[in-house]
Amino acid sequence: METETLREFIKLSSTLLLEAFPKQINGLSLRNEWPRCAMYVQHVLSLISHFEKFSLYSQYPGEFQHLAECLSNAAW
Repeated sequence: METETLREFIKLSSTLLLEAFPKQINGLSLRNEWPRCAMYVQHVLSLISHFEKFSLYSQYPGEFQHLAECLSNAAW
């Protein structure tokens, strides 16, 4: 896969995952949302693996903002 195609794939995938992943509201635990979190956390880890494997970096500020937010949600 070409690097530009991979960049777009990661950005689009992270946007979709960010929308699907449960959100913390008012600092409340996501304990009740664990089944939904478990469905998506492996996808977040896979995106990060590809990001690292191909040594990607942001070409402009905020390019991978949704990926960073996915990581934050997955790390609760």
